[in-house]
Amino acid sequence: MKDKEVEKNFREFWKPIIFKNGKLNMAQLKRELFDYSSLIRSVSIVYDSVTGGRISKPNTSADAVISEMNEYYRKLYEDDSSRNL
Repeated sequence: MKDKEVEKNFREFWKPIIFKNGKLNMAQLKRELFDYSSLIRSVSIVYDSVTGGRISKPNTSADAVISEMNEYYRKLYEDDSSRNL
């Protein structure tokens, strides 16, 4: 990540959420961090499930997860189809 991207994300997304009247709202920051950590845990579980255990890291790109998921389900379909012949 580039510093400019980080700064832009903070300024446009996070700053309006965690600052109130120009001051850091620590209670809100704690709530946001709690939500974010819950999201990270949940994403890992979902990625692991939909990719058949191939991906579990939450920072994996969406394209990679979708590709692995499609491959995983394609193989499941092929295996199931070959058993039904």
